[in-house]
Amino acid sequence: MGLLRLAVLGPPEIFHDGSRLSFALRKAQALLLYLAVQGGLHPRSKLAAFLWPDSEPADARKTLRNALTLLRSLLADPNPATAPDSLPGGQDAHLLIQGELIGLNPQAPLELDLAVVQQAYSAAQRFSTPPSEPQRAALVTQLQQALALVHGPFLDGFWLREETGFDAWHEQQQQQWQVRLQLLFDRLSSWQEATGELMQARATLMRWLAPDARARDARRCDRRLAGVCHPAGAARRGVAGQALGGHGRPGRAHSCYPGAPRRFYGPSVHHGGEPATR
Repeated sequence: MGLLRLAVLGPPEIFHDGSRLSFALRKAQALLLYLAVQGGLHPRSKLAAFLWPDSEPADARKTLRNALTLLRSLLADPNPATAPDSLPGGQDAHLLIQGELIGLNPQAPLELDLAVVQQAYSAAQRFSTPPSEPQRAALVTQLQQALALVHGPFLDGFWLREETGFDAWHEQQQQQWQVRLQLLFDRLSSWQEATGELMQARATLMRWLAPDARARDARRCDRRLAGVCHPAGAARRGVAGQALGGHGRPGRAHSCYPGAPRRFYGPSVHHGGEPATR
């Protein structure tokens, strides 16, 4: 059974059995992304109205069937002999259709970057101050591994650009994950600073800056973080926390972080080529 791997923190990327998938129907890709992120089973009528709100119900359901046909072909198991016996004959291993309900098979192998980030977020929420060793080291590693998966905001640049439920859901998810990622950067930088990892704390803060604000704010950040960049300077100032406005976390007063950003998490990634048709 081929592994289905989705990266949604940044421009979406979907791989099946090691091959990157391309979609002739943009809304088929949107459907797969929604099913993977939301989990569970969803009524056909809901999905049809979610993606094709301006179509007549019968037309929307017909277009949904076309999208499902495309997904079946893309997600078909390359080796039918490995398909699980629990699924009806002819149905692929990942797409699960039970009458009027549609979803992803929870028994099929799936990797989703959100799952890793959510685990790190849940762990970070439990600590507002640096935990003791060796727990701190393990948590720092967990947060670093999770943030390494972040290449931009949730589904960066992927919009249907219509009055659809999908775009409204996309916007809500993007705001939700922005808050969660902000907390992860906050915790990681403060824990690094508290244990004297000054260069690492600075690198975390610099990555936190919005890509289009880096050129404007780099000098300001360097001035604010002079003590973090240069340990001797930190010693002269007393503690590295003074370079962070005395709060140990960016985003507060006197920090280099320019308020709550709309875009951050490292450089944006843009894919060339024409968008897929609906």
